Amino acid sequence: MLKRYPPIAACLARRYPVVICDEHQDSNGERHAFVMSLHDQGARLRIFADPMQKVFPVREYAGGCPQLDWTGLTRAAHAFEQLDVPHRWTDGCRLLGRWILDARTTLKNGGKVDVRAGLPPSVSIVFADNNAQRNLEYRPVPAHRAPIDAFEHTSDSLLILARHNDTTFGLRPTFTRRIPLWEGHVRSDLETLVDALKVGDGNKNAVAKAVVGFIQATTTGFNATDYANIFQAEVADGCVKTRRQRTAKVQDLARLIVAEPNHVGAAKVVARIAELRSTDADFRQIQLDCYKEFHEAARLGTFETAEIGLHEISRHRTYSRPEPPDKAISTIHKAKGLECKNVIIMPCDAKSFPDNGISRCLLCVAMSRASHRLMLVIPRVNPSPLLIVS
Repeated sequence: MLKRYPPIAACLARRYPVVICDEHQDSNGERHAFVMSLHDQGARLRIFADPMQKVFPVREYAGGCPQLDWTGLTRAAHAFEQLDVPHRWTDGCRLLGRWILDARTTLKNGGKVDVRAGLPPSVSIVFADNNAQRNLEYRPVPAHRAPIDAFEHTSDSLLILARHNDTTFGLRPTFTRRIPLWEGHVRSDLETLVDALKVGDGNKNAVAKAVVGFIQATTTGFNATDYANIFQAEVADGCVKTRRQRTAKVQDLARLIVAEPNHVGAAKVVARIAELRSTDADFRQIQLDCYKEFHEAARLGTFETAEIGLHEISRHRTYSRPEPPDKAISTIHKAKGLECKNVIIMPCDAKSFPDNGISRCLLCVAMSRASHRLMLVIPRVNPSPLLIVS
């Protein structure tokens, strides 16, 4: 529209003569074209961005605008400044800040970070092989984890960062579930649940399937044999069989969906499981990994529709500006924008950080979260090719 009708862009430029673009490395072609249309009409742009923090995939549209060209943009700029002073570490460890900035330059230029020698005292390297069996999970071999535990115990403020969601879930039992997950500001599993409830509204089997998917994504212990299969079968049959003991309690959950095959029934199931976890031994094995997301799903039933509920819950979360606990496990994506005194990145293996552009950015973002101490946990088997370890 702005291309076809330049006077609209001109009006916007007069109303907003200065446009500040923050985190512009995450802009897609359309967003960049929008601000450039204002610039063409006289608005002054102030762009804050770091291409080495581009960790989110950019959505492209068929026939859409070309992606942002950093080289062309900086070449055309009237003024271009780089942040080369480690301000974040002024109140922390300046040697750590300088080392991280040097590592950032190395990664940006396509090199490998040498962790064999010359490290500041605030950077620790631990070699710990993986004892987990599932793909993307990581549990350090018991014989290798002593320095990790010592680092954790001596940290009053700590972020444990991993690239993949599956890895963060697997790290919870590594620390005996004492350290919670930082759920960030995005609720992807709750959004998936709401989408499924919207499509399956009135269809009891579809609603049951959506509920099971959400519970299994946000908890551990709600397995197919003891809970999920029985729950879905009872919903499908209309809860007409005579059940006893634990299966009768699962049947009671299914009745909530049969009675209300919509977001209200789904929310009641989630809320009831939250109660049973603390009051009934048959449900004690269910452990919450995404505590806040789980309880937000239980609130959906208080709204007219699931979509309205998601919108209001998200709006409240945005304005309440939640902060992570003193110690937390997080994906690197969710930790972007945060900083912490002490950071552990684990595992620094080839699955988490292969040699490609986005992995270089992710490693850079992860390292720069630390203000005082940084630990890299590297398996001897299949270490990240972005690090020189031997």
